[in-house]
Amino acid sequence: YLKVGQEIQLKKLVEELVIRGYKKVSITEELGTFSVRGSIVDIYPINKDTVYRVNFFDDEIETIKRVNIQTQMSEGKEQSLNIFPLYDMYYDQSEIEQIEKTILKDHTLTEKVEKDLTKIKNYDSLDQLYIYLPYIDPNYTPFLTLFDEPICFFEDLNHIIDHQKPALLEITEYLLSVKYNGKNDYFLTIEEILKMSSKNIFLKNNISSLNDIKLSVGSINFNSNV
Repeated sequence: YLKVGQEIQLKKLVEELVIRGYKKVSITEELGTFSVRGSIVDIYPINKDTVYRVNFFDDEIETIKRVNIQTQMSEGKEQSLNIFPLYDMYYDQSEIEQIEKTILKDHTLTEKVEKDLTKIKNYDSLDQLYIYLPYIDPNYTPFLTLFDEPICFFEDLNHIIDHQKPALLEITEYLLSVKYNGKNDYFLTIEEILKMSSKNIFLKNNISSLNDIKLSVGSINFNSNV
């Protein structure tokens, strides 16, 4: 969260943007990127529909302005700017050493793991490193367990099951390649989700042409073929 008059070093703002997954570029035109020119930082927050220009005077934010992406010209002033992180994984640089130690308790230091640890240190390609989320966030818990009575919708259950098989094989091969020794709590299988959900809703074919709704214990089946 930034606001006009706030005291923060430009270097510190850049560090915070990198930690939140933003990538430094020469010209800010795409979501999740930022650029620096002298005392000016252009940011394209993922929760906004345009670029914002933060102008510094020494270590104080002097102005925050909206920017036209095509012309790169300022268009209007703002008093504050809320910037959402790109990924669910958020950690401070001071935590990296402990995160690395925790990961290596369950993983042998193979070439692949070493590359992943380097990416974690550099906040690089975090969207490809969700397998390490339980080590980064000590409060990590599967999404469904956050609800007392979760309800799940399945558009095409058979299609999901068919795609789950190669995905599970790929994950298994990966865990073997990194010589993982810990507990497997990175994901839930379809079978586990069906059991955890208090009600499963199955959607079939063209939802707009539904002719019947059949109820069964713990599930709702939407059938268009009656």
